[in-house]
Amino acid sequence: ELFVAADQEERGTQRFKSQNGFTNLVEGDVLGRSVTKHGGDAHVCEVHARITSREMAAAGLNMALGTVSDVFTKNSGTPGMFRTRAVDGDSAVVSSCIKAMTQGYAAEGHVVFVTKHFPGLGNASGNTDVDPKVRSYSDTVDRMEQELAPYRAATASVNESGSSPLFGAMISHASYKILDASESPATLSSPILRDLMRSAPSTQVHAGVDKTGAPASFAGMGLRGLTVSDAFWTWGAIKGLQPIERQRLMARAFLSGIDVLMIAKADFAGGWDYFQALYAGTLPSAEKDALVAAAHEESFESLLTKFKARVTESAGRVKEAKRKVGPASSLMKPGVAPRTTTTELAAEYQQ
Repeated sequence: ELFVAADQEERGTQRFKSQNGFTNLVEGDVLGRSVTKHGGDAHVCEVHARITSREMAAAGLNMALGTVSDVFTKNSGTPGMFRTRAVDGDSAVVSSCIKAMTQGYAAEGHVVFVTKHFPGLGNASGNTDVDPKVRSYSDTVDRMEQELAPYRAATASVNESGSSPLFGAMISHASYKILDASESPATLSSPILRDLMRSAPSTQVHAGVDKTGAPASFAGMGLRGLTVSDAFWTWGAIKGLQPIERQRLMARAFLSGIDVLMIAKADFAGGWDYFQALYAGTLPSAEKDALVAAAHEESFESLLTKFKARVTESAGRVKEAKRKVGPASSLMKPGVAPRTTTTELAAEYQQ
């Protein structure tokens, strides 16, 4: 059983629209304004999620690469990307909305909700599709916590309700010195992917430095759901790389803590073969050495042990998510427009 995923966020980033039999969603900032208008009540965000989940399931889709948790920041390098796509510039409003969405997806129960782009692109220097060295401008603990707030709220909510297999985070390709002093892209950062995301909230993580160079400390998030990479085929850092170099980058991302890699069709077969050879220990000697050096491991033996442990760990999370959503085809209704399943919700949504 496969994950069948699509970007289904809001009006500007919605792959399936009315012409495909789906409800047309509103922009992210419209959701934010509604939450503010109603004194923080984010019911509209829950309805948004339920419509998305139910209609995707009716079409055989079981993973929504959904509404962003990025906090709009006017003076960043990404205002054009998130002016209407983001829910709001107030992290409290974004947090309320994303938390309500997790509850909507959990209530429907057939689609994994993956929010983006952890740990936040709202205050980044640019677009990772173009610039291979995008970095976050958030260089104090307080500022970074504003970007983390929606993820913390959503994670706490799904952990408390027992719906964590239905929630995940897409990881950005930007770097965050405040979280990882090495300035590795989040995609390749164990301090971010494992220490920060997976550690319990009672654990303090010390891996980054603030704008003064002083150590920065953050509480763990306790994420139990999936981590999904942003698209590899659009990442500025892979442009010009040879296939073996791209495959090595994929292996490094997986070793660092990514559970699901978004890889283009052209790279999938090569990536699959590389991972199979890595697991079997049959990579060419030169490539073993190159991967060990790139991953900063002591030896290939230690790297292989870590890789196999990661396979077991990620496979467990993937299987649990798939068990929770059920077969992607289980709710399909051939010849019936998905929006017919959400008539009463759509009426409430329009109001």
